[in-house]
Amino acid sequence: MATVTLVDFEDIYTAIAEELKVQISDGTTIGRIKRDINMIYLNEVVPYKPRAWWWLEKTQDIQTYAKITTGTVTIADGSTTITFSSAPASSVAGYWFKVEGFQEVIKISSHTGGVATATLTSAWRRGAVTAEGYAIWRDYLALDSDMKEVTQITHEKMGRPMDSVNSAKFDEMRARLPDYNSHPTLFNVGDFDSSGNRVLRWFPSCDTTQHTMHVLGVQEATRLSADGDEPLMPVEDRIVLFYGGCSRAWARERNGTEVTRNWNMFMSKLTQMAGKSQNAPQTTEMGMDRDWLLNKRYRRLRRNRGPRWESD
Repeated sequence: MATVTLVDFEDIYTAIAEELKVQISDGTTIGRIKRDINMIYLNEVVPYKPRAWWWLEKTQDIQTYAKITTGTVTIADGSTTITFSSAPASSVAGYWFKVEGFQEVIKISSHTGGVATATLTSAWRRGAVTAEGYAIWRDYLALDSDMKEVTQITHEKMGRPMDSVNSAKFDEMRARLPDYNSHPTLFNVGDFDSSGNRVLRWFPSCDTTQHTMHVLGVQEATRLSADGDEPLMPVEDRIVLFYGGCSRAWARERNGTEVTRNWNMFMSKLTQMAGKSQNAPQTTEMGMDRDWLLNKRYRRLRRNRGPRWESD
């Protein structure tokens, strides 16, 4: 038996309009049907099991920054202006700044690439510095605009995923060891930039080497608007939006039989979709209890030699 394929937004709302015998020229009703589809898509399907939907998985590679130590720096006591002997080629606004031999770490508020001067967020109060060594480094980068959530980050220097910490813990570690020179082991995604994108921060960040961090996360599903817009799910699963949309549309028509029939088909298809996702390989590693492993080992060794070993 031939199957009907619903590909884009127009296919779905047109099919629902035909089911209800609504004319496409009826802009008011079509607008309500479009709203129904988006409500089913964003409020029912996507949240049903957001981490189980493989079609919501997103990857992004982030290149960290090697610290800059080229040349020397000069700064007057009480000044917010620093002068480099060798101007950084690219802007270092937002980078952290530290003079060799001093504990103070101050963020650079403004700088233009190729210019030998930069401005600090607060004044330097440790006396005049002339032609001293320094380090500047960056510990953050905005993620893609559709990266809703980060689930795992790995890179070539670690044999396991980096640890996620909250903002308070991240700030504590950065304050204690601001210029610790090593590859990143911790990350935080608690902030947003001015455009509303999530900001990834990593620690340690003052490293002489660049690293490529592989970010695995959940993609943000967006509202369907244009006729050619396609939901993120596979084509064969998009019929679920038809069933859900029909159920909502028939409710306005007060047709309880069709509401129930379409809702049941919606839930049946949604459950089938979730079942397929559950069969996918799991990335979470489950650790075994040490005492359980020891008991198992000693039971095997002492099977016929008296009482078996038990942990306290």
